Amino acid sequence: MAILSGVVDGNNDHELDESLLITTCNSSSDHGGDRNLSSSDAVEGVVDYRGERVYDRSKYGGWKSAYSIIPIDIADSFTYWGISSNLGNSSVFSSLTSYQLGFFFCSLYIMAIGRAGCNSCAQAFGDDQFDGKDSGECKSKSSFFNWWFLGLILGSGISHLTLNYIQDNMGWGLGFGIPCTVVVVAIVIFLLQTKTYRYSVSEKKQNPLVRITRVFIAAAKNWRKTASLGSLQEDTVKLHGTHLGANQFKFLDKALIDVSNDSSRKYDITCTADQVEEAKAAVRLVPVWVVCIIYGIVSAQSTTFCIKQGNTMNRNIGRDFEIPSASMRIFSSVAVVFSYFTTACLFLWLELSQVNPVA
Repeated sequence: MAILSGVVDGNNDHELDESLLITTCNSSSDHGGDRNLSSSDAVEGVVDYRGERVYDRSKYGGWKSAYSIIPIDIADSFTYWGISSNLGNSSVFSSLTSYQLGFFFCSLYIMAIGRAGCNSCAQAFGDDQFDGKDSGECKSKSSFFNWWFLGLILGSGISHLTLNYIQDNMGWGLGFGIPCTVVVVAIVIFLLQTKTYRYSVSEKKQNPLVRITRVFIAAAKNWRKTASLGSLQEDTVKLHGTHLGANQFKFLDKALIDVSNDSSRKYDITCTADQVEEAKAAVRLVPVWVVCIIYGIVSAQSTTFCIKQGNTMNRNIGRDFEIPSASMRIFSSVAVVFSYFTTACLFLWLELSQVNPVA
């Protein structure tokens, strides 16, 4: 059991300094047995499933937890590519009713939303399992993302190799049922390790979308007003023009106008200089987003183009077996796996021959 020592003020707030010792008296304690732990021994910025600071690195986080996150990536890639790569190559949809088509497309949109959340959150959650300030875990973090990408390629490759054939020859009912089963199994594996994960702790701040939206609303309300030095906040005058990009998007500077003396707007909240700069940074990202959309449009064509080209090929092997046209995309996965294999062999050879690759 952990015994905490500290100072309790009148508001029942515990003030713990860096020299605080946490004594574990129970040999079966979750934090490592009979030893004294200082706050400097804790993994910074994360807690365990009970909300307590993490002291035992071997029990919480690391590869023990990361191994349960990678299957989520494999299942996600297997499901997405197994379904999306063969949708335009099926004639079964021509016989569906309007209700069935509506249900089908709603299901696809739900899957797209779920995949977007999975891709963005699962990778970040895997990153939280390793302490970047620890030399050993820092190397493991880099290795984790290598295995993550390899899992993505393996998932898509297996789906092209097996799932597309099942969809063309055994029916789409089984073609949808198998990905559903794979996802359920991956989620179960992920949930079984709930008590071993490290959970990131962040400061309680307002949602960035709310802060950025407030800047645009305030700037719109102050559109007819002049942003003179007298009407701006004091900290704004000090910061204005002292950093790169301060003179861009000046229309947003009107969100800094102090309206506290305006009785008709006494409930309005004046934006700070940091919030305005945050909004300007978001506006600067718009060209990047536009370019990425164009890339996404071009990249999406490669899937359809590959399938259409595959339809014109002789894909028969023997008398009774025909390779699905959607499976032709497996060659991209094979190329990536081959590059992994050759790179691993190269570094293994360099290590055995005592050759420094940097030199």
